[in-house]
Amino acid sequence: MAAKEGDVGSPAEMYEGPASAFSANPASEREAIGKLDALLKLLEDDPGKETLMYPDLILSLGGSKRTMDPRSENTAVTLVQKVKSLLGRFEDSTPLLVISGENLDISAQDVSFEENVELHRLHIRVPMKREIVIPGVEMVAERDAAIAGHSVNSIAELGRETAENSHFIRKLTQLLKLFRRIHVHNDFWLDGHPYRCENFFFDRTPCILYALKQAVDVGATVMFIDITDSKNARGCRKHFQYVREGDEVDKAFVTWTRDKDVRFRDPPVWTEKFRKKGGKRTRRSTRRLRRKTKSTSQYK
Repeated sequence: MAAKEGDVGSPAEMYEGPASAFSANPASEREAIGKLDALLKLLEDDPGKETLMYPDLILSLGGSKRTMDPRSENTAVTLVQKVKSLLGRFEDSTPLLVISGENLDISAQDVSFEENVELHRLHIRVPMKREIVIPGVEMVAERDAAIAGHSVNSIAELGRETAENSHFIRKLTQLLKLFRRIHVHNDFWLDGHPYRCENFFFDRTPCILYALKQAVDVGATVMFIDITDSKNARGCRKHFQYVREGDEVDKAFVTWTRDKDVRFRDPPVWTEKFRKKGGKRTRRSTRRLRRKTKSTSQYK
């Protein structure tokens, strides 16, 4: 994959955990693309479909255990449960697509509690940008300006170049365009609590948002599902909310369509609490904020 100089990094660089936890490589990328090809062929060759728009796709990013914490619940399983509570039931053969550069700690048995959900695991390093779109919580003015100046559509556009130069993202886009509704969780963070909380979609993989936007542009609805569980909440998981409007106020989801953009905000109560503390940085957070990593592509 061609990568702009200094633009794309490896997931292992974004975590404190060992690089060995991210074992995806070019060989696993070829395998992941092969799995997408097989799924596309299965869907596109379905003689019983009068249209290529299938009802639902469940998309879980970031693997199985959030932030590599073995005590946390399984992101994909939680997402399936939340979507089921919204839909009431799944139609036949609803795909659950799990994409991760981590070792995938999820099996078909994990989602076997739900009929008609078919697990597809893609072990691959998604191209990740080094640029931080939404500054950390300690940079109050800069963060406020970025939140006020961006929306899901505008951040998706920041992922255009990376998406158009990635064979995997192009293939994923082709698949996403086949579905009427795409259910995605809004709860995945690169966690350097308490001062470094980066949203996986916005700060690191806007190419995924760009792929989703291509589906939205042809008529799909993306539903960002709130899967936050206060019992298992980590610091970062409190620091971001989508703005819900109209009949979505107080709902556990927000929708993104061709005619409806989505904005976001920090929770007001939490923001005021942080600002009263003065947004003090730690030495560790300042060092991480200024850290420069050597330019490299995900294939090195």
